[in-house]
Amino acid sequence: MLVAFVSDQGDRRANQDNAIVDIRQGLYAVLDGVGGGDSGELASALAAVTFRDEVCGSGAGLEPAVQAAHEALVDFAAQSGIETYCATTIAAVQETSHGMLAVWAGDSRIYRLTQDRLEQVSTDHADAEGALTQALGHPSLAYIASGSSCYAAEPGARWLICSDGLFRGLESEDIARLLGAPLDVGQITESLLRAALDADPGDNITLIVLEEEAGPSKSGGDDEEPLRAHREIEQKRPKSPLDWLRTLGMGRDG
Repeated sequence: MLVAFVSDQGDRRANQDNAIVDIRQGLYAVLDGVGGGDSGELASALAAVTFRDEVCGSGAGLEPAVQAAHEALVDFAAQSGIETYCATTIAAVQETSHGMLAVWAGDSRIYRLTQDRLEQVSTDHADAEGALTQALGHPSLAYIASGSSCYAAEPGARWLICSDGLFRGLESEDIARLLGAPLDVGQITESLLRAALDADPGDNITLIVLEEEAGPSKSGGDDEEPLRAHREIEQKRPKSPLDWLRTLGMGRDG
């Protein structure tokens, strides 16, 4: 798998997006936090750590891991007395020996491009006004009705996992053209980011581009890290998930 990743704060005062890029485990996810103050960034950070620990540490399936992350957020909000809305979306893809697995909740999206045909794998969990109907940490939801799908491995297929800051200002035709360009995944990632910034979505923008290939995974950007929040863009780097948990006294050192 060829992999590239980027995140940008955009016009927001803080970046509430987070991501999982775990090449060794074949796990990739984008989480878009919602809520006032720091609660959105906190939600996406805590959910990212919990989701990855469940999948990579406990061997949980993607949907049970989504539920575990949701419950961790609900429990944390109740115990800490957070009064603001503290929730996050998630869109995740896992590379397995049986093919590619996808799961999502909220309005972060997963796209798949094969032979110049773009498919939106995920379905937005939002009402007609755009309000989220599914989100990890949503206080009125006991169970997250996440969407899921699976695909056979197909060398050359490209995947895009992104927060809504990317696609709000771009048409599907634009995404298909940029994702299908004869460039490497790192260049594609940068061109998608530039196009989204030019469209001025007024939101954080986070995206992961994957290209299936026969053989071991390779990074198309920074050196591999099992869990990371953001590559620095214009010195606008927020706290990583692990930094957030250490701030709260919940992190693991080493």
